[in-house]
This record gives sequence, C-alpha cells and structure tokens, in this order.
Amino acid sequence: MKVLEKFKELVAGLEVSHAWFTTFSFSPSFFEKYVLSALCDVEPDNLRSLESYEEINERLKHINVKVFYDPSGLNVVEVKKTTCDFIPVHCGLESLKNMKGIFHPKVYLLLGNDKKSKKFKAYLMTGSVNLTHQAWGLNRETLFFAEVDRKNGKRVNEFFTKIYSGEDKLPYKWYEKLEKESSEWEFKYTVAEGNSEEKVLFGEFHNDQNLFV
Repeated sequence: MKVLEKFKELVAGLEVSHAWFTTFSFSPSFFEKYVLSALCDVEPDNLRSLESYEEINERLKHINVKVFYDPSGLNVVEVKKTTCDFIPVHCGLESLKNMKGIFHPKVYLLLGNDKKSKKFKAYLMTGSVNLTHQAWGLNRETLFFAEVDRKNGKRVNEFFTKIYSGEDKLPYKWYEKLEKESSEWEFKYTVAEGNSEEKVLFGEFHNDQNLFV
C-alpha cells in the first residue's frame, strides 16, 4: 500500500503529538490495524484479538488522535477496538431522505517534533484518499503531501476549528512555531454555513491566476 508506506516513512521520523484525520468513507478496522499501528509503532500482524489492541490504547494516552467522518460513509459492521476518538460530522444531515450536504474532505494533519533536529514540525496529506483499505491500497487516488508553513498552518487550524469545538483542541497557535513563513501552495477549504454563496469553494479561486490540483 503506497499511501501507507509514505505515512510510515513520515511518522518514523516524527515524535507525533497530534494526528487528526478527516474522511468521508471510513473503515474503523482498517484505520486501527494499519494507520493507528503505524502511529503507535505496533506491528499490525500482532493485532489478532481485542486484547492485542491494548498496547495501542496505552500509547494513545500520549498521542492526540482523532478521526472526523461523515456518518453516511461509516462501515457500521466493523467493531471499534481502541479508545481513539471517532467523531461524526453531520454537515447538515437531518435524515438520509433530506440530506443538505455531506462531509467530504480528506485532510490528514500530523504535529510533533522531528526526531533528529528536535524542531517542531507539521505535515499535511490531502487528496482523494478516504480511510479505507481500498483507498490506501487498491484504488487509483490522488495525494498531496507537504511540510506545513505558518501561513497554511493557520488555514488548516481554522479548518479544524470549524468542525470541532471540544476541549482537547490542537495546541494554541501551533502554526506560529513553524520555521517557514509561506509556501508555493495554498490550503483551501469550505465549511458550509447556510446557503451563503461566499462559502462555495470555487469562489475562493476566482482571483487566482494559477491553480494546480
């Protein structure tokens, strides 16, 4: 699984303090066995019973991990095996027959100290990749990966602030600790609030001369 290998390569060099994920389709079993095990440095082949996940639960006491998902994309037949926070984002969902919108971003944010330099770092992975076995290992997907700068970090922080207001938030102004001021790329997002036209994502691009996806 190429996405998983890239993810493992990243976390291997980072003392991860926070790992936040958003997804539409969500397989808890895949996430816990492969993504969480990589974050917690646990061999996935050893996860054969409910008790075998206790090592992950112990390490989750020191890493803030959250998954934000759309309820309509959850694989409901899979049993949750860890204490990791799985948080539904309803995004205007009143009922399946009266759906105003869906929660569709795939944004993965990692915060922590570089193991070699000890400097605070942030990394972003985003694209079309859901948290499922098919997306990480079978489908043809797109993935953008980059170290985060202060300007984009502020935007990423705003994105998560709009979807989560719990007490255990991301560190206060964590992006101000980053070395780089800006990058050639720019993080864009939309979180629908009513029918306001300025919240439509394409409206954010109308003055941009150059755009790559």
